[in-house]
Amino acid sequence: MQRTVGSSFTEFVQDAEPRLRRALLGAVGLDATPDAVAEALAYAWANWDRISTMDNPVGYLYRVGQTSTRSKKVPILPPPDPAVMPEVEPRLIEALDISASAVGTHVSRGIDKLRNQLEVTPNAPD
Repeated sequence: MQRTVGSSFTEFVQDAEPRLRRALLGAVGLDATPDAVAEALAYAWANWDRISTMDNPVGYLYRVGQTSTRSKKVPILPPPDPAVMPEVEPRLIEALDISASAVGTHVSRGIDKLRNQLEVTPNAPD
């Protein structure tokens, strides 16, 4: 009995899809993984004559899926609901005119103070 292109592709997808999904999850994140896998497998179907002869087709399709997510625009978040907005210190608005270096200094001091209070030491560089 002769194998058809469809049956060989189906067998390939059954093996490759879970591997692609796991690999792309780490690369593109949870939200983009289904689209990346679908794009990669659609590419495989459209180019099956070339993909089926590759030594590492799953590795190639991983790059296809990863690249397909780069062109996607990041969704714009809706504005926050004013009913659930936290209270804001009124003087904070005036403080936003400080320099970036001053912000960095305040952040660094705040992190140091938190570490001291939590008795945590920063990780030493390798």
